[in-house]
Amino acid sequence: MRTGGSFFLILLAGCFCFDISLKAQTPKTAPTAVSALCNRDSGANIVAEQISASQTMNDMPQRIGVLIRAADVLWPPQEQKARAAFAEAMELAIQDFRDAGEVIKQEGRLPVQQPDQRFVVIAAIAKRDRQWSRKLSDQVFEEETKAENKPAKDLTADYQRPPKLFAVAYSLLPDNPEAALMFARSSLRYTATIQVPVFLYRLAEVNRALADQFYQQALQAYGESPMEQFLYLSSYPFANEREAGEMPTYSLYKVPSAVTPNPNLARIFIQTLLGRAQQLSAVNIETSPKALYSDREQMWIALNRLEPQVQSILQDLLPALQQARGTLQALLNEPETKRASESLVPTPKLSFDERVEDALKQSDPERREGSIALAIITGADGEPLDKVIAAADKIDDTALRTQVLSRLYFDRTLAALKEASFDEARKLAAKIDELDQRAYLYSRIAADSIRRAKK
Repeated sequence: MRTGGSFFLILLAGCFCFDISLKAQTPKTAPTAVSALCNRDSGANIVAEQISASQTMNDMPQRIGVLIRAADVLWPPQEQKARAAFAEAMELAIQDFRDAGEVIKQEGRLPVQQPDQRFVVIAAIAKRDRQWSRKLSDQVFEEETKAENKPAKDLTADYQRPPKLFAVAYSLLPDNPEAALMFARSSLRYTATIQVPVFLYRLAEVNRALADQFYQQALQAYGESPMEQFLYLSSYPFANEREAGEMPTYSLYKVPSAVTPNPNLARIFIQTLLGRAQQLSAVNIETSPKALYSDREQMWIALNRLEPQVQSILQDLLPALQQARGTLQALLNEPETKRASESLVPTPKLSFDERVEDALKQSDPERREGSIALAIITGADGEPLDKVIAAADKIDDTALRTQVLSRLYFDRTLAALKEASFDEARKLAAKIDELDQRAYLYSRIAADSIRRAKK
């Protein structure tokens, strides 16, 4: 670990050495003498030497991390060497996956899937050459299908692949939303998951028009999917903090202030849902046996939940919605009617303190700590930092507590950056355990500081 950490500091030093000369100088200030060692070529040469030294590392993810960080620093002055380093990192990542496969480690009570190093490399390449990165991701999935002799439409792969593609998309989103969108679109070939609405809201913070465009593409891709997938598209057009159905995985989203209900997108969604309801009433379509709710239950629940908003912004569709709801209700058997009706009982809106208090009353440790974590992730905005940290300290699972605090510090760092509070952002970023997240934030802080200094 010491070798990797030292090299990372070298990279940071190299980045600041390359960028510091960009700061504007006033005519009255004499140029500061710069050491002959601190120039673009010498910095690149130092990094190139570290690439050779990385061959002595036994830890594969660490070695890959060294290569991709070195390649990123080398790209402007020595692009060919950078490409070679990226290519070497990709070869190592492919071999690492062949040897180890999907790795899930038990961290405390929490099973955590370790990053697929192939997509760690692809994300790094995408920041420099999006077409190359897209080609690599396509090759990875194609080779997996051939090697395992599985059909292209494999259900397990359908669930595993979207998170990897969205991980790349999230890494690109702040600086290159168009490139991020390219990877998000690639996910539409696979099963719809909670990643779709999460990405939509995060993209909308950066570029609302691109988010609206992606929504329409997702609706086209998943328009015929089972309700437990299709209804992941029910939150964004109405700017709701959760889906209208009862989803396999759910969260309460942080809806950006700039995102408001979009009548055009809402109309397309409701019309698609009504068409599906009409189709279901005409032909008894079987629901997947693994689904917690049947498709007809999901449709009935969704129509009930969305009716007030349809009445507000899509009044002409209200009669059709009410008719479809009545038809679906007639199709529900007694257990379905009871279960669907119970799901509509509203959950009271609780404050952060109340959510933590309720969580602490739960006797099951996993549910108790999971509820505290969810309260921090989804309901701690605007709360004093020391109060939120005190709540996190009530999580005994060390791995879960670390992840929750890292997410908290990450979000608070980005908020500090928006306010140009660079000192506060540095203090918060320093508390994050994950090296890659901390490095990303430091680079954002440095870049934003330089941009502000130029103004």
